[in-house]
Amino acid sequence: MRWIVTDNIYNETWRQLLEFSNAELTIDKIKLRHGSGKSKSDEANYLKQATQARVCVMQAKEYFDAARASTLFTRPNHVYYGAVALASLMMLVLGDGRKSLDYLRQDKKNNNHGLDFTTGCNAKMASSGTHLLENTHAEILKFGHFSNWYDVLPSVGKTYGMKRTNGKRNSSVEYSPVGTFNVCSSAELHGKKKKIIDLLRHMPDLTIDLDRFGIEVYCSRINLDTIADGDFMGRFSWRIHNCKSLDERDSILDKFRIAPKYANSFSWLGEDDAKVGIIELTLERELDFHFSWPSSRDNLNHESIAYADTLYTFEIVDLYILAYQLSMLSRYFPDIWVGCIESHCRAAKLIDLAVDTIVKKFPILALSMLASDEIIISTHRQPWLM
Repeated sequence: MRWIVTDNIYNETWRQLLEFSNAELTIDKIKLRHGSGKSKSDEANYLKQATQARVCVMQAKEYFDAARASTLFTRPNHVYYGAVALASLMMLVLGDGRKSLDYLRQDKKNNNHGLDFTTGCNAKMASSGTHLLENTHAEILKFGHFSNWYDVLPSVGKTYGMKRTNGKRNSSVEYSPVGTFNVCSSAELHGKKKKIIDLLRHMPDLTIDLDRFGIEVYCSRINLDTIADGDFMGRFSWRIHNCKSLDERDSILDKFRIAPKYANSFSWLGEDDAKVGIIELTLERELDFHFSWPSSRDNLNHESIAYADTLYTFEIVDLYILAYQLSMLSRYFPDIWVGCIESHCRAAKLIDLAVDTIVKKFPILALSMLASDEIIISTHRQPWLM
């Protein structure tokens, strides 16, 4: 994991991404992932991919800059096409030659977004409450840009936490991977329908606002700490901070799973009627077993939000599908879009917050995927170094 300190997060994110505008650096990254070319043809293909990647990242930068300078009437269009450009960059670097743009164009099945848009809302409905969010969805198609991009993403994600390692003579503290989670395969996503409201529910940066607007999401801020004795992980400790009800707390606690015969390894350190507390898992050296805990995502403040729902996709995937739907609304349903935005209803407020979050967060998430490692860009040093 890399933690980068800067006084301008947006500029630093794009400074790093724009390294892909240099063909030599991009070829180095492609070779690091796929190995050195075995023939002149391979080398030519790497150069071609790097050349296409250069255009993609430069276009993405202009799209996101335009999004920052525009109003909500057109902002989603810039955001979505910026996301498409970054997704194309990821395909060119993370994928093999079959993900290059000229190769994909040979099959007409790839000449679409890979998502199908539907809204059951009209202008009158869209101007109040959250009707637009609840009655609009995207269906994931078998072919197209989305599926081609999704295929190059990792099949397993990493869960991060504070890891304290005790050695014989010294100890260390770092924020590093402490677990993994599986994500849906591309085939498993085909035909799935994603409503805007459900995508918003799992945006960790909107947690407080969703609660203020009366949209129920069972989640809680959570901290994960581990203590390791050498290579042996001795204890996991999850601190649950702010459940709003006992039902919410119990729904989250229900996601802590282990084989029944090891059930006593988990313990709840808190009152039975407390909405906050600590879950601890103590491991004995001779035991070798699997256990699981709630799905979580980090917000821009580097706080981890745990969900009662199990999440099977990366956050960047949800943001992409959300950006697509908002772009479709603003481009092809202007009466509905303007009716919602000008009404300043709850849906409009959440859309504004969501678009602003995508502008800030999608490039950082893309950068982490390209680096195959968590990258945190912050205005302050790591908390454990202060």
